[in-house]
Amino acid sequence: MNPPLPDLAHGLRIDQITTDTAEMGKLAIDWRIDPIQLQPGSYRGRIRGIQTRRIQLGVCDHSISTRIVGNAPARSVVLAWCLPSSFPASLWGRRLESREMAILRAGEAIASVHPGPTQLFTVAIQGPLADEFAHSRGGASFHSLFPHERLTSASPSGFAATARQLLSLLDQIPPSDPPFANAMAAEDFERDLIAILFARVDFISPRRQRPHRCPYARLAEIHLSQHRRQPLDLSTVCRHLGTTPRTVQIGFRKTFGLSMKSYAQALRFNGARRELISADFSDHSVKAVALNWGFRHLGRFATEYHRWFGECPSTTLAR
Repeated sequence: MNPPLPDLAHGLRIDQITTDTAEMGKLAIDWRIDPIQLQPGSYRGRIRGIQTRRIQLGVCDHSISTRIVGNAPARSVVLAWCLPSSFPASLWGRRLESREMAILRAGEAIASVHPGPTQLFTVAIQGPLADEFAHSRGGASFHSLFPHERLTSASPSGFAATARQLLSLLDQIPPSDPPFANAMAAEDFERDLIAILFARVDFISPRRQRPHRCPYARLAEIHLSQHRRQPLDLSTVCRHLGTTPRTVQIGFRKTFGLSMKSYAQALRFNGARRELISADFSDHSVKAVALNWGFRHLGRFATEYHRWFGECPSTTLAR
């Protein structure tokens, strides 16, 4: 989160809808992220949120499977969780269970996969305010109070009720710009948000951090990301990881909810789309971009591209 700005004294509201994951990344205030869609079909994303001088609440809806990489806001502690879906989200190659809330340290790198429609909640708290809360709980600092990468819920239903309360809090704020009449009202919002956020956190006995269930899955994901311009070569991946195809494929699907082939294909199609969007129409061609991303058959690429994004690659390039 950037240093406090004068116009944040009365808060800042965001409520935007987009049909492109690249645009979704630009809408996220203070986040440096790059979401991509992991399956063919029409994408619809929505970001709602409120930002004050010291805190930022964001609710991001993704209509289909999405991968998010990037960095959390600087100088802030971020708490993040998802509403339960058909398959748990993963963070850093580990599943984020329904009773878990992830902690992202200031500026920390993010690598998450959200299979299927997802509602992602994030609360970014500036360091001094996070430490102020920790002091109220008897901790020397936020990081000493919560030294691990995840929090657990004291409630069997996890953080679903927390999400519902935050949405209710968001709906109660008048639809004005700025959203708060004065700085005191903004501070009241901060206090209410923190009270809701930590109401169901288990402070008594922090659970032991679970080991990675499928250590090869995260390594495979890193390898695919580093070689995203190339079609999947499973034998090369397995040789690089020192394991068998069955082990890495089962582990990958258990962790990320889709096959390695589908994941690699998504990286290449989204990469080609990003290049077509940013390319100069006069200096680039669809064929050159397709070849650059490992697609050797132009007709097949155009057909599949249309299935993924609902338009021809030439339309994207011209636009």
